[in-house]
Amino acid sequence: MPCVADWLNCPLSIVQGIFAQNSPNPEWEGKVTEYFKEKLKENNATNWVPSLNDVPLHYLKPNSLVKFRCMVQDMFDPEFYMNVYETVDTVTKSRVMHFGKYRDVAECGPHQEIDLNPKQIVTADRQTFYCVPVPGESAWVKEAYNSASQARVCPSTSYTPSRHKRSYEDDEDMELHPSKQREQHLGNVADIQGSGEPKRLETEASARHQMISCSSPLDLNFPLPGEKGPACLVKVIIF
Repeated sequence: MPCVADWLNCPLSIVQGIFAQNSPNPEWEGKVTEYFKEKLKENNATNWVPSLNDVPLHYLKPNSLVKFRCMVQDMFDPEFYMNVYETVDTVTKSRVMHFGKYRDVAECGPHQEIDLNPKQIVTADRQTFYCVPVPGESAWVKEAYNSASQARVCPSTSYTPSRHKRSYEDDEDMELHPSKQREQHLGNVADIQGSGEPKRLETEASARHQMISCSSPLDLNFPLPGEKGPACLVKVIIF
C-alpha cells in the first residue's frame, strides 16, 4: 500500500505548500497537477482513492481526494471565481496570499478581510457539470470496480451524526417497502416518547413518508428509473 500521506487525506495542504513556494508565479498550477499525476502513478495508487460510487458520503473525510465514475447529465453556465486573492489582517495589517482554484468559498480567517483591490485579485472561470452514476451499468461491472478498490475508509469523525446513516441499499429497500419506514419511525419515536398518542405518531410517520417519496432518486434527474447512487456537481477547469 502506498503511503497514505496528506496528498490523499488532506490534498489542499499539499496545494497550499506548492502555492506558497511558487506564488505569484502562475506556474504553481501546473506543478500541482504534475504532483498529483505522479502520486497516482505510484503502486496503483488510484485503487486507494475512495470512490463516490461505493462509499457513502458520511464515511468520507471533508476535503479529501475522491474519484467518481459518472456520466455528465447536464451543465451550467461558466462561473467566475478568485483564483488568487489576498487577505489583510485588520489587527496586524499583515497580508497573506490565498488560492481559490480548489475551493467553493474564499478562505478568510478571523480578523481577516479580502483585499478587493483589482490588482491583488486574479480571476478565472470554470465549468460546472451535473454528473450521475453511469446509467444502466451492469451489476458485474460495478462489482469489478468495487473488487479492484483497496480504499479503506471509516465514518468521518468531523461531526457527530444525529441519526444512524443508512446505506444506499437500505434507502432503496425503504422506498420499495414503505411499511418498514413507517415501522422504523414509529419505533424510534416510541423509544423517545414512550407510550405516545398513536394517531399523532401515525400522522408524523405519514408526513415523513411523503417527504421521503418527494426525494426519490427520480428527483435527482437520473436518466433511467430505478437508478441509485449520488449525483454530484463537478467543477472542471478548461485550459
